[in-house]
Amino acid sequence: MEAVRMNNNGMISCWFRKLVELRVLVIGTIVLSVVTFIVSLIVIESLFHALILALLADVPFIGMFWIRDVYMSRERGRESLNWIPVEGTIISSNLELEVDADSAAWIARIKYEYEVNGERFISSGVTVDDVNAGAVSLCERRARKHVNRYPVGASVTVYHDPNDPSQSVLEPGVVTGFHHYVLGLVLVISGIFLFFEAFLLFLP
Repeated sequence: MEAVRMNNNGMISCWFRKLVELRVLVIGTIVLSVVTFIVSLIVIESLFHALILALLADVPFIGMFWIRDVYMSRERGRESLNWIPVEGTIISSNLELEVDADSAAWIARIKYEYEVNGERFISSGVTVDDVNAGAVSLCERRARKHVNRYPVGASVTVYHDPNDPSQSVLEPGVVTGFHHYVLGLVLVISGIFLFFEAFLLFLP
């Protein structure tokens, strides 16, 4: 029986990395809030105003974290342009609607198999932004377009990471647009502006 290697290690490392990044963000915002609150309370001597300043201090921090995430995504996309192409085959292609309490998302669940140095792999990454999750979209039309583009049995070119063949995509390149930086910059600039405006306003 021929061994087939799923990209479970990549999936686990991806989710672990996301969990670590989330913990860093949460811990960072808490520490920044506490420090800002204490300093503001000493200077302004108002519990309510110190609390407002503590919350405002987190806005530019979140913006910088967002900018970092966009940068890393774009770098990963550029790296994928140098990944190694091999022949692959689509083994499943389904459109799913995932609904939770707050939102709903259409997902193109696409799986394909390919071979590297005699070892077979099964993966689901369409682009570097969904390397382990399938093509996620809030729009049914766009998700359906992915499913129609990759029907079961179709031959495809798979691009895999030369350092980790289990990491692969069907569409290499940068996916996260440069305009995503705008939101981060807005948070940073507006957060800093509002913080200092509020600080000057609250000074006794």
